[in-house]
Amino acid sequence: MTSPPVQKDIVHCFAEEVTKSVIQETGNDVFGLLVDESADVSDKEQMAVVFRFVDKYGIVKERFVGISHVKETSSLSLKIAIDSLFAKHGLSLKKVKGQGYDGASNMKGEFNGLRSLILKESSSAYYVHCFAHQLQLVVVAVAKKHFEVGDFFDMVSLLLNVVGASCKRKDMLRESYHKKIEEGISNGEIKTGTGLNQELSLQRPTNTRWGSHYRTLLRLVDLFSCIIEVLEYIQDEGVDTTKRRQAYGLLKYFHTFDFAFYLQLTLHILGLTDSLSKALQRRDQDILNAISLVASTKRQLQKLRDDGWDDFLTRVCSFGEKNNTEVLNMDEEFVDSRRPRKKTNISNLHHYKVDCFYTVLDMQLQEFNDRFDEVNSELLVCIASLSPVDSFRQFNKSMLVRMAELYPDDFSFVERVSLDHQLDIYLDNVQRDERFSNLKSLGDLARVMVETKKHISHSLVYRLLKLALILPVATATVERCFSAMNMVLDTMTNETLIKCFKAPPLHDVGQCAVRRTPGSAQYAGRRTPGSAQYAGRRTPGSAWYAECRTPGGVRYSGRRTPSSARYARRRMSGSARYRGRRTPGSARAYGYAIDGLSAYGSAIRGVTPTATPLEDGAPTAPRLLIVAPTTARSPGTVPSVVCLRLRLLRSYQRLKIGSS
Repeated sequence: MTSPPVQKDIVHCFAEEVTKSVIQETGNDVFGLLVDESADVSDKEQMAVVFRFVDKYGIVKERFVGISHVKETSSLSLKIAIDSLFAKHGLSLKKVKGQGYDGASNMKGEFNGLRSLILKESSSAYYVHCFAHQLQLVVVAVAKKHFEVGDFFDMVSLLLNVVGASCKRKDMLRESYHKKIEEGISNGEIKTGTGLNQELSLQRPTNTRWGSHYRTLLRLVDLFSCIIEVLEYIQDEGVDTTKRRQAYGLLKYFHTFDFAFYLQLTLHILGLTDSLSKALQRRDQDILNAISLVASTKRQLQKLRDDGWDDFLTRVCSFGEKNNTEVLNMDEEFVDSRRPRKKTNISNLHHYKVDCFYTVLDMQLQEFNDRFDEVNSELLVCIASLSPVDSFRQFNKSMLVRMAELYPDDFSFVERVSLDHQLDIYLDNVQRDERFSNLKSLGDLARVMVETKKHISHSLVYRLLKLALILPVATATVERCFSAMNMVLDTMTNETLIKCFKAPPLHDVGQCAVRRTPGSAQYAGRRTPGSAQYAGRRTPGSAWYAECRTPGGVRYSGRRTPSSARYARRRMSGSARYRGRRTPGSARAYGYAIDGLSAYGSAIRGVTPTATPLEDGAPTAPRLLIVAPTTARSPGTVPSVVCLRLRLLRSYQRLKIGSS
């Protein structure tokens, strides 16, 4: 089991069976396609594919299907890789009813992008730009367009380089925070308890995830007094003159009113968008609820703009008084730090409220309206009519009939006419059923319809519901697959991982082919008469043969004599190891003869996986029985076959290959 070829073969078995299980879970029904590409640790471009579908219990799932190496990231190359993956597993692009990618031109291009290439084969595969990526672009746009906000984040980045550049400065920051906590506890200002007052450090944000900037700013607020102490030490005692100048500039900026103002403003905006980002990245999130969350975030930003100035200014002044930073009189004339001698003829209140506060929030709201343009699309307006909120208050029969017309391959003319009649019965049925009274999302509606068997009596409505649910919201699941791939590559090479998903089906597992196939290197070295090892171990007269196989030999008496200790432990019917290995009903004996396959015969390979039903009727994950001769004796004898029962998980996301 420690041999690299054996490990690769077992991992390949996992990949094949899990992928097969995922495809079976889709039930040969429609699904959404999520694709993203990224370079791995070996600088090879990889494409990850995830399916979004509704299972037989009415639950929305996103499952990883496979990774393909692509030499280039053009739309045609990605399309060829997807065609190859679909052909391998017997899938058809006609079943794709939704596409979810990022905003790259090779993905979402209307004429030559991957989106358009798939639409040529499946006209109802509607594309949705990843909501999480759009939110990212909304936040980044403000930082790029507004000068003061961009300058604020540049100074935070410089702070991380100065304070986090050496272990010594990090230790100083931790020690200063530790002293602050001790003083607070002794003064009664800080409470103690399990999980409280944990060690903190400045977290370096990533350029592609602005949620990490929010966590960095939270740490900056908590550690602000400690950071000032470290910067003062670097300024006074630092050896590097460059770092000393940078520490001086940071100290000067951190004591200004601008720093406190933009710190509180970006914290508030990033706090609102961070909650939205986490909600959008949920696997079971439906597009209707995602649009509702986006609208709620926009309303909160508008509310902050209209009525939040007074509370916001109070927070800024409170931070300044607590940390001894500058606090301005809002009625005084504003002085531009870049041109201090030039009169501005405006007050501080006008500058910070109109030119800064209103401007930043207006830019944020404008970006929301420009980026999230799916809200106004005809398809999503139709999907809103399926919402079960407030006892199906938004139900609109004509909109749902129009939605069926947008999927001509899924609803024939006769079915559209039947749907027109079925919708009236459906609405009356669900409104009078108390089980449908408190539903909050389309996912809840699908689940309850399956539980109450109404998906059978209202099959056409349920088909519409599934088409709405498989529309992707975000590509977070695909990106999580890349994160998992990086962890796998810590212990496995890139070629190994790709081989696991692309190699042909395995039939001979284990060491049988290496050790027992005539013509192999180990077979020739161990079992061919005339070879060195054969002569040393199997030829009568050799030293090893005399010790181990000749009655009276030193090792023979210890291993093969009925009165020896080892014989008594392993082969006597009352010993502990005998009960664990050879007694019918024991764990190991169950492994030797699972599913009626006896180990007392020749080696069995390529056994078909089986599934065992649970009490609630849901099947367990498939089991793969791998049988491989691993001892030094001839095939057919009792100890020559070892049966390994591997329980496979239903999804690759739950599969930790590195620890298997």
